[in-house]
This record gives sequence, structure tokens and C-alpha cells, in this order.
Amino acid sequence: MIKKISIIIISILIISVIVLFFKFSRKAQNQDFDFQIQKYKLGEVEVNLKIADSPQKRQKGLSKIYKLPEKDGMIFIFEKPSILSFWNKDTFLDLDVVWIQGGVVVGMSQLQKEKSGRMNVYSPVSCNVAIELNQGFC
Repeated sequence: MIKKISIIIISILIISVIVLFFKFSRKAQNQDFDFQIQKYKLGEVEVNLKIADSPQKRQKGLSKIYKLPEKDGMIFIFEKPSILSFWNKDTFLDLDVVWIQGGVVVGMSQLQKEKSGRMNVYSPVSCNVAIELNQGFC
């Protein structure tokens, strides 16, 4: 009887260790880069934008985010203007992408969640800033 209980306890411990290992390894893959958050005014509305100002932060973007508060988003800041391209890999939200150059909005695109199929959106002209918000916000 004691041997059976010992086997059960050891089995539970092994399963617990395996579950914890997978949980923390998935969390490490989806690491949050401790994005700084800045308040910005878009028209009359103040929004909270995570700042993606490095290649790693821009690559992570809003991927693997399942819910985004209504007045939250992300601002992507690039060193120099170019035609920007965003895709929806691992994107679980429908997003509006606002293209900005020199503080002026130069265009807007809709980026559908990946479930709708992979897609790219491009800035209409060279720019160095893009903002992603919940689709329909703009």
C-alpha cells in the first residue's frame, strides 16, 4: 500500500514538473520586452501606446495579444523614413495601422487577424512612424 502511494506521489510530482517546464518555456518565448508606455493625443482622444523603438520590439509588436483595451495600441518608430511593411503573423486582433511622416498622417490601412489569412500592408509613402490600434478606432 505504501509503495502504491509513493508511486502515485512521484507520478504527480513528475507531471507537475513537466507542466511547469512547458508553462515557463512558452512564457519565455512570448516575453514582454517591458515596453515603455506613452500617452498620445490622436485628434481629441488620448491613447496609451507601447513604444516599439528597437528591431526586437518592432518584430514582437502586438503579436500574440488576444485583447487590447479600447484606447491602447503601439507606436513603431523607425530611424529613417522608408516604405514600411507590416504583416499579421501571430496577430489575433483586427488592427488599423496609421502611417505617419513628419508628424502628419499620410495614410491608414486595415490589418486583419491572421485567422483570416496571412497578409501584408504597406505605407503609401515613405514614413518613419506607424501606430497600430484596434480596428475601427480611427
